[in-house]
Order: sequence, then structure tokens, then C-alpha cells
Amino acid sequence: WSTCRFRRAAKARRKPSREDINTATKQIKLYPNPVNNILNIKTTENIKIKKLNLVDVLGKTVYTSKNVNTMDVRNFAKGLYILKIISDDNRVLSKKVIID
Repeated sequence: WSTCRFRRAAKARRKPSREDINTATKQIKLYPNPVNNILNIKTTENIKIKKLNLVDVLGKTVYTSKNVNTMDVRNFAKGLYILKIISDDNRVLSKKVIID
């Protein structure tokens, strides 16, 4: 019986739809991008950022911060990075950042 319940619960979960992803993407803006100095991070009122992780193309976290307004990128090598934005409710949104 417990297996049936587990399967039912698993089916009840859904993947985020394209609309969910587009809405989340619109709620967080990064500018300028490409960036060579200070990256500005702007969110709507309903998203509270708990933590930011900047990850290089090899998957190594090169920077972690709880400062959610700006990120100084002058000391990072030029290239493509992924900014992982973790919200207070533990949702993770990843955005590409190009450091120039």
C-alpha cells in the first residue's frame, strides 16, 4: 500500500512549466551582461534572495555571497559563468553571466 501512495505522490509533483521558468526569469534581472566591473542584480518584490553562487564552466563555485544587490567581478577571469540564485524558499534559478 505504501508503494502505491508513493507513486501517487510522485505523480502529483510536476516539473516547472516553460511559463513558470519565464516568470522567474523576468523576476530577476542581471545588468550589464557582459560585465567587466560590477554586476547589478535586481529582483521583484516577491523574490527574496538567500544566496548567490557564481560557478565557472568546469562546475567549480568561484564565489558565494549573501549580498544580493551587486557583485564585483573585476578579479575573475574573462569567460562564461553561471550565476545560481537561491531564494528564501530554496528555489534555484540559473542565469548566464559573461565576464568581459
